[in-house]
Amino acid sequence: MPYECIFVIPARNEEKSIEETVGRVCTAMEQAFGSFMVVVVDASSTDSTPRILKRLAKENSRLDVISGTQPHQKGYDIHCAFMKYDSSIYGFLDSDTPEMSQYILPASNLIKSGYDVVIGSRYKGGAKLDRPKSRVVVSGLYNKTINAIFGDGISDHQCGFKLFSKRAWSAISPLAHEKKWPWDTEVLLIAKGMGIKVYEMPISWRDSRGRTPIENILRVASDASIFIPATLRMIYRFKISRHGLRK
Repeated sequence: MPYECIFVIPARNEEKSIEETVGRVCTAMEQAFGSFMVVVVDASSTDSTPRILKRLAKENSRLDVISGTQPHQKGYDIHCAFMKYDSSIYGFLDSDTPEMSQYILPASNLIKSGYDVVIGSRYKGGAKLDRPKSRVVVSGLYNKTINAIFGDGISDHQCGFKLFSKRAWSAISPLAHEKKWPWDTEVLLIAKGMGIKVYEMPISWRDSRGRTPIENILRVASDASIFIPATLRMIYRFKISRHGLRK
């Protein structure tokens, strides 16, 4: 028998937040589903995250902890965790945003009502956002660039909260190849290209990292080094060769 929902939390060096995130996700899942599994993918953490997760897994039979590939392979790790289980719904949230767990129940109800993909949006009307201005500007530029190139109409490609129906994930998964954070964008472009219904749910989102201005600048530079080649690959796949939408 498949689970009603598999919910994945990709994590790396999240000793300050991982216990709260796991606890809140498990509580939300108990409210939304009868049968479920919460899966934490630990991407080679070097702090006490693995020790915390080992303890939590011993205390909770509905928590599975698996090893990720290596740092910064978020997309690949989520993809592999989804593929490990048979489920009616697949979802994930970023490990440093435990407050996103409040949206699991309404998002899963939307999936049950007929939507195939439900994503959190920090920029949709009604959303509330607490984030450094530099990150808002860069994120907005990224979303506008993707919209200008692909015309998908999505306001927030990179929000770390997404749910997929089994039908949608079965169609999307064979075509998704990005391994890092552009995977979030790739799966949405695949969904849109296949005519799969995507619902953007306005959320309240707070940047909990507390980075300094210098750290934000370095993060922007790092993101750009990943974003630019990934976007070029997606342009080739989805706009030129069209192979990205063929099984």
